[in-house]
Amino acid sequence: MGLNPEKIHERLDRLAKYYSHAKKEDGSTEARKENSSADPNRKLNELKRTLKNHKNVETKLYFIFLTTHFDNPTLAENFFAKIPWKTFLKKKDGLYKSLCEFFEKSENNGPIGVHRRYFRCMSKKGRIDYTLKVLKSYREAINKYSNAQKKFFRLKNNASPEENFNCLYNRMKTSGVHGFDKRLPRFDHLERLSRCLNFCAIPGRFFSEESTGPLFGLHLLIFGTKCRTKNKIIRKISSKKNVNKLKDIMGENYKITDENRETVFKPLEGWVIDQIRERVSKKLQKDPRFVFDLESCLCNWQKGKKEVVNEAC
Repeated sequence: MGLNPEKIHERLDRLAKYYSHAKKEDGSTEARKENSSADPNRKLNELKRTLKNHKNVETKLYFIFLTTHFDNPTLAENFFAKIPWKTFLKKKDGLYKSLCEFFEKSENNGPIGVHRRYFRCMSKKGRIDYTLKVLKSYREAINKYSNAQKKFFRLKNNASPEENFNCLYNRMKTSGVHGFDKRLPRFDHLERLSRCLNFCAIPGRFFSEESTGPLFGLHLLIFGTKCRTKNKIIRKISSKKNVNKLKDIMGENYKITDENRETVFKPLEGWVIDQIRERVSKKLQKDPRFVFDLESCLCNWQKGKKEVVNEAC
């Protein structure tokens, strides 16, 4: 199916309505039917409540890291009770034994969050080995910053929220922390820091070319069909024919310079963000976490079935 500007704008309207409903501003029957997801910030609210029990910044940063690793604040809390931050720093030996003891308890083999599906599907032995690699590499990364997480996550002076986000996003990618070379844990972790510790680090885009959910959502938004093959979507959106059509639809303010992945997806995402922002209330437009919420809604919206054609991919 080709690019139809009128249909694209119709889908933008639907996504904006979905977003408003997710933010509890639209209680219409249509929105309730289309949006089966709960508040996208549910887990974050649980995390915020738990963080109130921790006063030290280093302790909070460590707890948030554990929450990102497990994608489950309850498991993070259980692990923190066994190995708090100061113990973790000093525990050069015996970490493997502690992990074995932790995962031996049935309550600690509960559900890993859906954003860690590869970790969730591992055997108990796999979870132990994987967690050991993550924790050791995290400690090594923090060691380079005088064992201070707040130095690792220090923001630039006079930098914009988007510049801060990009800096930390890239720093985490090159830090050597096991698993954080992937987009999702980095994006999730920086979202938690931004929301829970008021970090002035806000994304200006979704980095969808590195993702699945936001990328699938963009495909549905642009073409009106579902596709679940990442490389095919990237090639399709980046094709010369579609890039030329997108230029006409998006206008001169969103410049696509060539068919390079970033130079296509960055302006496309910026256009989608601006289009949805124009369609929601002024209150939502001014929300500093708008892009975080929209990224989550785009992922959930593409999972729906209403008026969607599934494309063989």
